[in-house]
Order: sequence, then structure tokens, then C-alpha cells
Amino acid sequence: MKKILMLLLITLLCGCSKYEGTWCQKNEIFSTLVILEEDYTSKEYNNILNKVQGLNYLRGYDVVDDIEKGNTTINIYFNNKIGMNSSEEVLKDLDGIESIEIKSFEVTSQKLVIEDDTYNYGLNLDNVDAKEYKGKYEESNNVLTLGDFKLYYKDKLLCLDSECTSFLVKSKTDDCN
Repeated sequence: MKKILMLLLITLLCGCSKYEGTWCQKNEIFSTLVILEEDYTSKEYNNILNKVQGLNYLRGYDVVDDIEKGNTTINIYFNNKIGMNSSEEVLKDLDGIESIEIKSFEVTSQKLVIEDDTYNYGLNLDNVDAKEYKGKYEESNNVLTLGDFKLYYKDKLLCLDSECTSFLVKSKTDDCN
């Protein structure tokens, strides 16, 4: 009985709410890493880039030249797993390519940190147009208002719309890992 009363007292004193903590939304990124041979020709390079630009479900690509005496690499990003998986078949027999690696990984796309009555909300964290919003939030009937944003608390999720088609999940850590 003493333990229950102590826990209740600590909860009341800390002012903790079901909203406090770090909330995250992650996206899976699908990519192919193409490592070029050391002595590729400009004709081979142009042919490889033409094939890359014609890949299905292409989201974008970056060319990284000779980092720390390494080979030139092309990082290719796809909208889905189908594009990533089919890229190896399209590129594998091209001259000038040393190796191809396909991989997917998760990145945090949104992060909301709520402490006391304040918030820090990062949007589009997986893109160059990332934005950050800070301020005080208001809560009424399981709806959080963060400036111009409304989030809906349902089933221990913070939903981005009232139907909960997209949501943030409470993280066990402060950094969404």
C-alpha cells in the first residue's frame, strides 16, 4: 500500500502526462549503392547515369566522387522496394561498375518532444526541407494543438489526422532509436 501511495505521489508531483516524452514517425528508405571501378571511362559513366535516370520508382540519386581515396559511388534512392530490387538486374552487367549493394534502412521523418507544457516538433527530417516548430501546446479531449497543428491521441498513438491514417509512436529513448 505504501508503494502505491508513493508512486501516486511521485506521479502527481512530477506533473507527468501521457503526452510527455519523445514521439517518432519513421520511414523506410530503399537504396542501391553502385561502386564504380577505379578506371571507368566517361562513356561508361554516362551510360551508367543514363540507366540510373531510367530506373523505375526512382526517387533520386547522388554521385560521390573519390571520398578518402575511395572509388566513385552512386547512391540511388527509390520510392519503394520494387524499384530497389529491380535496380540490381538493370545495372549488374554494365561496364565500369565494380559492385552493387542494395539495402533498406529506417530514418526518422518526424520527431515530437513534449516536456511540461512545451513542444519541439521536427517535420520532414528525412528531406532537405526539414522544418522545426517550438512552442506551448494545448490539450482538450485527447486533442493536442501545437500552433497550427492538431494531433489526436488514440490507442497510445499521436495521430496526424482524426482517422489515424498516419501517426507518431512514443519512443522509449530520447532520440527515436
